[in-house]
Amino acid sequence: MSLVDALDTLIIMGNTTEFRRAVDLVLKSVKTDANVNVSVFETNIRIVGGLVSAHMLSGRVEGMQLEDGWPCSGPLLRLAKAMAARLLPAFNTGMVQFRSFVEIHTFASKRILSVSLMEPYLEMFDN
Repeated sequence: MSLVDALDTLIIMGNTTEFRRAVDLVLKSVKTDANVNVSVFETNIRIVGGLVSAHMLSGRVEGMQLEDGWPCSGPLLRLAKAMAARLLPAFNTGMVQFRSFVEIHTFASKRILSVSLMEPYLEMFDN
């Protein structure tokens, strides 16, 4: 998780060599089907948010190979979308509340979160 957190910082600091190395490592090592329980909140802000930020900031990295269709495509964005898809079962509870933890391998959701803690998510996904 810390490496994903560091991606945008590396770009902002101008350390493009380490950014490229970190991106390669993240793309090789982050698994969206690991058999672990994750916090929906932490995974959303740190992993999904970190990947999206790094994806968007990667356009500022001189010499960075960007895919055709960037910023609407790219490996970091695909990884962010895959991880976000693993979080969706937490919101599909059939109730007003949602689950605070998800087992990302099986999509099983656990622990109900209170309505007051859901408000930021409701605003974000209200389209």
